[in-house]
Amino acid sequence: MTARLMSIETLAIYLEASEGQVRKMVSERRLPPPTYNDKKFVRWDRKDIDAMLDSRQSFISSRASTCQQPKAADNDDQQTAGGLLVKAAQEALKQREELADP
Repeated sequence: MTARLMSIETLAIYLEASEGQVRKMVSERRLPPPTYNDKKFVRWDRKDIDAMLDSRQSFISSRASTCQQPKAADNDDQQTAGGLLVKAAQEALKQREELADP
């Protein structure tokens, strides 16, 4: 049985993060504040953490579905590493074909 109230150590393990990252996420309000906050007893409610993760996941999925992928013709205009690599490969193939044709 998983404990419902989690210390910062347990929360860090639950999120697969370090304690410092958890503190930073709480200060940036990316994680909810502790449910119980006493000097010696600081605990987060697992249900609050799960609800936050679920809401962020639904936000991320809705944002991903509204984003449009660039068209293939737009790749020439993009100065991305992938676009430049494809362009360089296409030029190399073109040069190779020109050398092969006498």
